[in-house]
Amino acid sequence: MTNLNYGDIVYRQGDVGLELIKSLPRGLKEVKDKTLALGEVTGHKHKFVTDDAKVWEDDNGNKYIAVLSPATLYHGNETQIAKTIEAPEKVDYEAEDIHKPNTFHKAFYRVVPQIESDPYGGVQNVRD
Repeated sequence: MTNLNYGDIVYRQGDVGLELIKSLPRGLKEVKDKTLALGEVTGHKHKFVTDDAKVWEDDNGNKYIAVLSPATLYHGNETQIAKTIEAPEKVDYEAEDIHKPNTFHKAFYRVVPQIESDPYGGVQNVRD
């Protein structure tokens, strides 16, 4: 098992990354929609669908997560997410162009937008 340190990116998928943090910053507001990122191209979401994960946001729109007990992050549109929850063994992730769900342990995380190099010399947010 890998030893993780605060500040380590523990998860990276498409346009979302999660960084392990020691505690949540002060002054956050809870967000009811637990979507961490929405794919501008595909319409797919990276989303928690349980009360075991709380999503918070600061005044600048940065998102934070408090996982209270093991919680699963899903990827896909609402229909694909529902199908994955109902029968994950029946989902053809490659054919549906979605990622397998990932379960996170009790901890605090900061959502880190992923960036990529632009072939013309700049950088941009990853577009999923």
